[in-house]
Amino acid sequence: MQLSRKAEYALHALMYVTSVSGHHHASISEIARNAKIPREYLAKVLKGLTNAGYLISVRGVNGGYRLAKAKEKISFLDILEATQGPFVISRCPDKNRCPDYQFWDEITKYLKKMLGDMNLGKIDYEKFARKNKK
Repeated sequence: MQLSRKAEYALHALMYVTSVSGHHHASISEIARNAKIPREYLAKVLKGLTNAGYLISVRGVNGGYRLAKAKEKISFLDILEATQGPFVISRCPDKNRCPDYQFWDEITKYLKKMLGDMNLGKIDYEKFARKNKK
């Protein structure tokens, strides 16, 4: 299994927005520059995250993006499913037709739990900011 570029960009963009949360709204140019995401592609990603209810877009001179929910309420699984669709490892939906169905189903459940337990509130943004200032 591999993350799509869109999902990876969504995770990085949301982590950046979370890191500046409470200080200011993050502009699309600021997010693109700091998360190293092409601005044109980022616009599509941010629109999808806004439509999914994870970001709020604020217009105007001091506008930009901010989280629509508490950072502890946005899991990595939420972000991945908002950008890639339902999280699955195996494409076989029928346990009667795939001999390895149970194996992949158990792995999928385990990974979904891990990704669901990891949220934007569990990241040490201060440590990240200090490391990037060096």
